[in-house]
Amino acid sequence: MENIKLIRKIAKSFSHSTGFDWKELMQEAVFGYYNGLKSFDPERGKITTHVWHCVSNHLRNYLRTENIYDEVLEPIEAAADLENPGNDFFESLSTEALQVAQVFIESPLEFNCLPPEQAQKKAVEKLLEKGVDLSRIYAGLKDLRLACQ
Repeated sequence: MENIKLIRKIAKSFSHSTGFDWKELMQEAVFGYYNGLKSFDPERGKITTHVWHCVSNHLRNYLRTENIYDEVLEPIEAAADLENPGNDFFESLSTEALQVAQVFIESPLEFNCLPPEQAQKKAVEKLLEKGVDLSRIYAGLKDLRLACQ
């Protein structure tokens, strides 16, 4: 099977971000891959790009269908209270990283279906609209990324 490494990477990413069984997500990712092959048009772009979108969308739909998606979002929405003194993760973040995190936490549904690059771009746009300096935004993204590793 072509692109197995890409399929595996997507399934692992979903497993890591949702906490759900990697093997189950991998099986669903393969279904998404085969469905994506049916709709692939080489004149419209690279197969890896098409596969990425098809598999990611299939996994998102699978999680929604299984009512898993909402359960995953509950802890994220509960974390929206950044002033919670019991939350050591947020207490360790810089002011810039907190600003970036707040954008994602305030409206997780707005970002969860986007590829990481598009989600980051959208967050940057939202922060710029709020008047945050671009250098502070990028510093916050960097700090948040480091804190999540």
